[in-house]
Amino acid sequence: MASSNASAKPLRTGLLLGASTVELVGAGTACALALAALLGRAPGKLAAAVAIVLGGALLVHALAVTLRWKAVTAGGLIERYDRRSVGVSFAVDATAGAVVASLGILVVAGVVSERMLPLGAIVLGVAMLFGGAAQPQLTQVVAHRDTPVQDLAAHILVASDGLVTLGGLFAVTVGTFASLGIGPVLLLTLAGELGIAVVMLLVGGTLAARFADLATERP
Repeated sequence: MASSNASAKPLRTGLLLGASTVELVGAGTACALALAALLGRAPGKLAAAVAIVLGGALLVHALAVTLRWKAVTAGGLIERYDRRSVGVSFAVDATAGAVVASLGILVVAGVVSERMLPLGAIVLGVAMLFGGAAQPQLTQVVAHRDTPVQDLAAHILVASDGLVTLGGLFAVTVGTFASLGIGPVLLLTLAGELGIAVVMLLVGGTLAARFADLATERP
């Protein structure tokens, strides 16, 4: 059994590193696109592109973890969290990512109006509220070394719980205002998307750094 757990650890670490890196790259790209849109460069199309990138990154990250959830949690520290609730949270993230990415594609294709984009910000916000907060708990499924990188990442992840909640609330709020026509629609949508992108960038980057550090551990 010990040998099986030891051999499964590189798989878990590699899978989580890859998923977190996808989220990191997607969030970074979304931040750049959102900032460009806020500067007035084709804000409607770029807002849709941000939705596609954020939704796609969230979908790939959550789907990778969800589909291999049994392998990911094998030998994990189950006393630290509820496996089922975390698994459900990632399923919520995957669903939200698919919905938002699809909405962005439909807007780019001209099938639906850009005024539908605030719904994407709302969905992303809800995903952060109900699913995003589970991401830091991924670090509990593999044993950690006591290194400066691990210690710093642990403190950032603990602090990020509140930030994830605030980012979700912010996106839901501005998305709702935009949907109701209270204020500039695209500006509010981009603000909500940017808030989500910053949260994903922080959490994804921290998780990627932590798993990359674990991947360098010698057996």
